[in-house]
Amino acid sequence: MGDKKSPTRPKRHCKPSSDEGCWDCSVCTFRNSAEAFKCMMCDVRKGTSTRKPRAVSQLVAQQVPPQFASPTQPKKEKKEKTEKDRNDREPAMKKNSHKKMRPRLKNVDRSSAQHLEVTVGDLTVIITDFKEKAKPLSSSTSSSSSTATSADLRSQSGSSSDNTERAVSSVSRTTRSAAGRAPGGRSRVPDDVRLYSRRQSLQPWRDLSKSTKEEMRRHVRLVSVCVISVFVAVLYVFEQLASSLETEAAWREPLRQPGVRSRGLSQPQSEHRCKSVSVTHWNPYWRLPRDVCGKNCFMESARRYPVDRTSSQVSKVDRAEPVRLAVVACGPRLEETLTMLKSAVLFSQRTLHFHIFAEDELHSSFRDVLESWPGRVRSKFNYTTYHITFPSDNAKEWKRLFKPCASQRLFLPLILTEVDSLLYVDTDILFLQPVEEIWNFLSQFNSSHMAAMAPEHEEPRIAWYSRFARHPFYGKTGVNSGVMLMNMTRIRAKHFKNDMTTVHLTWKELLMPLLQKYKLNITWGDQDLLNIIFHYNPESLFVFPCHWNYRPDHCIYGSNCAAAEQHGVHILHGNRGVYHDDKQPAFRAIYEAIQKYPFGEDAINFLLKPLEEKLKNTLHTYCGRSSHLFTKKLQESIRKLQNDNHNAR
Repeated sequence: MGDKKSPTRPKRHCKPSSDEGCWDCSVCTFRNSAEAFKCMMCDVRKGTSTRKPRAVSQLVAQQVPPQFASPTQPKKEKKEKTEKDRNDREPAMKKNSHKKMRPRLKNVDRSSAQHLEVTVGDLTVIITDFKEKAKPLSSSTSSSSSTATSADLRSQSGSSSDNTERAVSSVSRTTRSAAGRAPGGRSRVPDDVRLYSRRQSLQPWRDLSKSTKEEMRRHVRLVSVCVISVFVAVLYVFEQLASSLETEAAWREPLRQPGVRSRGLSQPQSEHRCKSVSVTHWNPYWRLPRDVCGKNCFMESARRYPVDRTSSQVSKVDRAEPVRLAVVACGPRLEETLTMLKSAVLFSQRTLHFHIFAEDELHSSFRDVLESWPGRVRSKFNYTTYHITFPSDNAKEWKRLFKPCASQRLFLPLILTEVDSLLYVDTDILFLQPVEEIWNFLSQFNSSHMAAMAPEHEEPRIAWYSRFARHPFYGKTGVNSGVMLMNMTRIRAKHFKNDMTTVHLTWKELLMPLLQKYKLNITWGDQDLLNIIFHYNPESLFVFPCHWNYRPDHCIYGSNCAAAEQHGVHILHGNRGVYHDDKQPAFRAIYEAIQKYPFGEDAINFLLKPLEEKLKNTLHTYCGRSSHLFTKKLQESIRKLQNDNHNAR
């Protein structure tokens, strides 16, 4: 065989066959033989058509949204939109022109039409002329004025070119000169012009939409209500100010005798209105009570004005009256309570009366111990024991509040109805000086004070109430109820403000609702309730310094009771059980020294010196380093006690 590319190799020719029956592939256009049922090139079956049907424009428009608009369509739409806007604008313009222009041909007699043709070149203009309507003589002047006004308005509007009725203009010009002035020679404004001007002044209001008018009316009503409210508020303020002022007769002094000169506030009749100490730390209405003058009545005023103890209205404590001391003892508090009573009797120079609230099984123990004290000591006090008493419907809930029987102090004003004033103390209290010293705070009460307590803490940044309390409390740090001096007559008579109702409630009415509202938010039981009460009635509380209720909180992180550093500790409060553990050995040393001291022995050798030796072993604690504050006042009390014992012998 020759080479495939050899030029001498003869070319292969197709067998001669007729084209009849051959078919072209509709895909690759290959000509296939008549016997082939599919394309020899692309395997497409014979008879398969790939020609797309002719697109129907209507169906395509319905099924497929046009992606590109035809260039002629926007012009058409724009033209239609322009025509539509023009059509909408024309009725509005006609409407507005109808409002602004007066009706035409009002005083023209159309039956007297006369036509005049004027030809200029190829243009012929037909002018129609009318005559004026015949009117009564009585209204001839007014109608002439009206016609003149109509012609003037037509000429000013610039639309006279649309009307070729020249007769009205000529008649108006003819009648204007006749009706221009009144018979008296004075020019007057026609009635039609006056009416038209009034309509034109109301035109802006008529052009407003209904919603805009309603909104404007709403604003007007709102402004009216605000003005009325402000007016009523001003009247109320003036009424309150007027009610706070006393009548002129109350301000004036009684009739003076001849020759007696007035001394102003130095007179007893006027001085009773001024208080020696601050009336309140909080005044919601910013006005003074009726019995208070402008002196020394607001916050921090006690620092600005010295306490005047010589005022004729300051109640003086009767030295013959016994100092009433109340305590509540439940559970294993017998020894602690007896030690507290012993410290009170030991240094006091006044007669004491103990009101002891204790469980029934402790009554006999109290009687046995108190009766066993020496006769000289026994003569200095009396005592009365009481059963623990709570409201019958909620006795269990009150008894479980904080510590057993601790909430009994809240009901002392309701139980001791015959007692005027009372000093309540916890069982873990120790008096380091005579009880009558704190009792004398009653003489510093003003007319609104009914209780006295010490602050819970001196520093708000580390105080418990300011950091953790979930209820209202007094002042910035709250108050501690371990030592509470009460004027129970005032407590029983006062109606207290509260956050439960706008009505002021008495002490009896206030306690149970207060517990039901805050029982899930209070931690220290009855003390928290007292803080809530005096939060809303701060003017009723007298606050004495921290050295009258000195607790471990004042020295556990360093000394933070400035009054104790200056005057020494007057009353020691060993809360949190520090008398019975080793957490604060300085407190425990003082407790054990007083507990073990035998009545009648030398207080210096049997009380003070042993105590000072024990306190030397507590210098490793912060409170131990402040032990000199504990013995400062105790030394004075012991020396005074020694002098009294020598004088008695």
